[in-house]
Amino acid sequence: MKIMHDHFNPDEPLVARFVEEAQATAQLQHPAIVPVHEMGVTQEGRLYFTMKLVRGATLAEMIAKARSSGTDRVSEFQLLQIFVQVAHAVAFAHQRRSYSS
Repeated sequence: MKIMHDHFNPDEPLVARFVEEAQATAQLQHPAIVPVHEMGVTQEGRLYFTMKLVRGATLAEMIAKARSSGTDRVSEFQLLQIFVQVAHAVAFAHQRRSYSS
């Protein structure tokens, strides 16, 4: 769940960007893009959207494992594979955005 901080005024550009992010992401169907399930307002009046829960390591954790010398070390090849997946997802999102505007 991603929740907008309560100190933002509803007229601020950042609030519009938050809504745009949720709406744009909800339209993307790609294996490397986490789907948005719901968007709404909490009882306290804060905007939120929910996404599928993805379990696993963050990219920062994967990079740290690549730099480690332990047995659970991640190889540079594995990191490269992750980078390619991210690049494909970003390219998909950009391509989709150019057709919808």
